[in-house]
Amino acid sequence: MAKRGIHCDRAKSERITEQLYHEHESAIRRLRCAVAKSRSNPSDVVMGVNAQENSFHGVSEIEKVNKISMNLESKLKIANTARELAESRCSLVVGELEAQKNDLIMLSAKLQRAEEKQANTSPCPSDSLQVHLLRKSLSQKDAQLKGLRDSLVKLKADLVVIEQVWLLLEYCCITGGRL
Repeated sequence: MAKRGIHCDRAKSERITEQLYHEHESAIRRLRCAVAKSRSNPSDVVMGVNAQENSFHGVSEIEKVNKISMNLESKLKIANTARELAESRCSLVVGELEAQKNDLIMLSAKLQRAEEKQANTSPCPSDSLQVHLLRKSLSQKDAQLKGLRDSLVKLKADLVVIEQVWLLLEYCCITGGRL
């Protein structure tokens, strides 16, 4: 179940990364075309012919690049927030695991004492009932501990995926969209 969720998260991350890559590639291509156009017609720019049109296209391309940059920054902030949330959830689960571990150790010691006491004394119904209850409690705590371990593994996997997306977004911001 957790692997399916991790696979789904990875696929989603890959789709987002691919989409961002294509958006950046498109913006860079448009910007290069605008620069090439302005370089190919320098006389038009110097003479004032279509100067307003050329500057308008250059400004709109810059605005598009700025919008993409702001979009990436917002996505980076969202990824950072998700990473921090996953880290806090992970630390809560680790704390709960430690508490469950301590409970398990305590119950195990009680069970061992009860079994030793039962072995040293004649069989008494109340002792066997106590041993039975302790074993049942121990098995329940063990099941809870297993569930918490599974949750921790899923949270760690989620954290890894979030960090990968975060690094990719950061790289895209640094390189201007080039991978």
